[in-house]
Amino acid sequence: MKVNFEIPLKEYDGQDMKKAKVVGKEVVEQEKCVMLGDTIINALSGNYPDDAGVEPKEKLNRFALSIDLKNGGVTELTVEDSALIKKYCAKGCTILAYGRIVGLIESAEAEKEAKDG
Repeated sequence: MKVNFEIPLKEYDGQDMKKAKVVGKEVVEQEKCVMLGDTIINALSGNYPDDAGVEPKEKLNRFALSIDLKNGGVTELTVEDSALIKKYCAKGCTILAYGRIVGLIESAEAEKEAKDG
């Protein structure tokens, strides 16, 4: 299935989430938006306590998927890719980001199923 992750992460109120940085003791909001693809890449790239037994093949799959996402635009996902994203976003994302990412993937899955009949 094809999914475009090069879209801004939405806040609970539907507004685009903006990146922020700390200058001195002040948090300054930047113009750039937090993108869903970058959020997924961060989750896939995480080093989690229960990763000690992860097969090298899965780590390579996470790496390859991160590269695809970093290239931007529409990403072709397999069922395995989708499961990998959901697994690591559940570990490494806030509930807001996780909900938005899973919602987008499940919407694309439903659209594909409806199209394929």
